[in-house]
Amino acid sequence: MGICWTAGAGCAGAAAIGLTLQGTTGWRAWTPCAAALLSGLSLWRSRRRSIPGELTFDGDDWSLTSTVGVVMATGRARIALDLQRLMLLRVEEDRRPGHWLWVDRDGDRSRWRDLRRVLCAGRHVTASAVQRRQDGRAVLP
Repeated sequence: MGICWTAGAGCAGAAAIGLTLQGTTGWRAWTPCAAALLSGLSLWRSRRRSIPGELTFDGDDWSLTSTVGVVMATGRARIALDLQRLMLLRVEEDRRPGHWLWVDRDGDRSRWRDLRRVLCAGRHVTASAVQRRQDGRAVLP
């Protein structure tokens, strides 16, 4: 997200300089920079408010648990954006607003392909198809 914002801010700065060189003065020339600044502040604020957590699958539902142990959501997970090493997911609960989260490969490299397989399968994996480890977590086939 930061890389995308940096590229956009650079383009906004170039647009402002281009408009100034063409003779445009006042607020019109600096509107792109103001938009980039506001979006950067919004990005910074959302990063500070984000809570790291763990996404687990029990064979029926996905659970999103914060690092302090609070269950934030339980329901179905859907892929909104798939960038191969990074995915934007939405965990949807019945009659409640869903939770958006970024999942990256570096979170758990050994399980990344398993996570992608289940999410991309396009079907709901049944509880009988999931093996359990001793700690109760699901091991996907």
